[in-house]
Amino acid sequence: GLDPAPLSLAPAPARIRPARRLAGDRLWIWDEAPSGGNKIRKLEWLLPDTLARGRRGVILVGPTGSNWVEVATTAAHRLGLATRAVWFSSPTPPYAIRNQERTLATADEVRKVDSVAGVPCACLRLLARHGDHDLYPPGGTGIRSSLGHVEAALELERRVEAGCDVA
Repeated sequence: GLDPAPLSLAPAPARIRPARRLAGDRLWIWDEAPSGGNKIRKLEWLLPDTLARGRRGVILVGPTGSNWVEVATTAAHRLGLATRAVWFSSPTPPYAIRNQERTLATADEVRKVDSVAGVPCACLRLLARHGDHDLYPPGGTGIRSSLGHVEAALELERRVEAGCDVA
């Protein structure tokens, strides 16, 4: 196995349900929304690595009200890690307002920049002050976090072979 092993952060397995209105029983939907979506899958691999290396916090990047920043801030905070966010300006749909409120209530620090061009400078400033933090890229996408998607594919295969337990 890989070291460190992934954490189990999802509160429930993904739902598998038929898309009957689209294709009868020929198309099925893998719905991870109730369990935190693909962001939780990434964090199950990123956060144990951060903890194993003795890091004290994480710096997260995303647009204002980002789902990624909100979910990652909450998960890291629950594990006792400090959380700092860099938000870049973007249109703010209604769901993002709720995400903003949750992130502001949980994060230790939030920096706002006018555009994505300001992100590198804001991140470097935070890293200079908090050298014991890991910097996660926007959306958490990377080699290690991609293992969460591989795991999802293997889980889907197991569940389909077992008779596709429909939620």
